[in-house]
Amino acid sequence: MRRQGYLSETCFNPPIPPLVKGGKEGLDSGLSPKGKNENGAALIAAVFLIIVLGFLGAMFVSMMATSTTVSTKEVKSSEVFFAVESGREWAMRWLYQQTNWDGSASPPTPPAVKDIDGNTIGTFTYSITWLTQNKLSANIGAAATTIPVYSTSGFPDPNGAYVRTIMIEDEAIDYTDTDATNFLNAQRERHGTSKTSHSKDTPVYIATYLTSGITSTARTIPVNSTDGFPNSGKVKMASEYIDYTEKDATNLKGCRRGAISPSTGFPTTATSHPVDRAVKLYANQALMTVTGSASGSITATRKIEASVYR
Repeated sequence: MRRQGYLSETCFNPPIPPLVKGGKEGLDSGLSPKGKNENGAALIAAVFLIIVLGFLGAMFVSMMATSTTVSTKEVKSSEVFFAVESGREWAMRWLYQQTNWDGSASPPTPPAVKDIDGNTIGTFTYSITWLTQNKLSANIGAAATTIPVYSTSGFPDPNGAYVRTIMIEDEAIDYTDTDATNFLNAQRERHGTSKTSHSKDTPVYIATYLTSGITSTARTIPVNSTDGFPNSGKVKMASEYIDYTEKDATNLKGCRRGAISPSTGFPTTATSHPVDRAVKLYANQALMTVTGSASGSITATRKIEASVYR
C-alpha cells in the first residue's frame, strides 16, 4: 500500500524542472529576452506614429494657410479684372461720344469702381494715343507741291533721303521732306490714284504702298515702309479693310482680311491687290492702355490695350 501511494504521488505531481539559462524552457518563459524585444519595438512604432501624425498636422495647417492666401488673391484678381473692364468700357463710351477725333479732346477723371453696396473696390487709369491724322490748313489745287497742314507731328520725316506717302481722300501723295506745318516736294497722283483739288480741313492720313502684289488670302502685306504705323491697327486698300496684329520695317503681319468697315459695321470683301497699290492707315483710331488696381492688403494690377475706330 505504501508503494502504491508513492507511485500515485509521483504520477500526479511531477517535480518542476529547474530553469536552465539559455535553454528552450528559458526562451519560452514570460521573463525571456523575446518579451523585452517586443516591448522595445512597440515603443519605436509609437514614436514613429507620433512623428508621422505631427508631420501630417503641420502639412494640413500649411495647406490651410496657403488656401486662404490663394482665395484672397483670387478675390483681388477678380476685383482688378472688373476694374479694368469697367475702365475699358468707360473709356470706349467716352471715345465714341467725341465728335472731334483730332486728338485735342481731354478725357475727364475716371470714376472709382464700386461694389453693389457702394464700397470702392478698385480704380483705373488710362492713357490714349490718338491716331486720328491731321487736316489740311488751307485749300490745295491739283498741281500743289507743298501740302499745308496744322501739324506734321506723328508723320514720318524722310529728311530728303527717301520717300514717304500720305493720302488725302482717294489721292496718294509722296513727299520727301517736312517742316512743322507742311509736306514738301509733294509728288501727286501716286500709286494708281488721280490728282485732284482738296478743301481745307480735309483729313490727311499716313499711308504706304505695296511692293509686290498680294492674293485675297495673304496674311502678310509687303509695303514700302511701316514708319508711323502703330504695332497693330487697321488699313484700307481700295474697298477692303484689313486688320493687322504686328509689323516689321516693311511688312504688316497677322492680317485678317475682309475686316469690318468702321463706317458700315459690316465685313468687307477680301480681294487681290496689285503691286504699288496705296495702303492707307485708317484714321479716327485711338489706342487705349487701361490699368486697373484693387487696393488693400494685396494690390493687383491688370493692363489691357484696345483699338477704337470711328
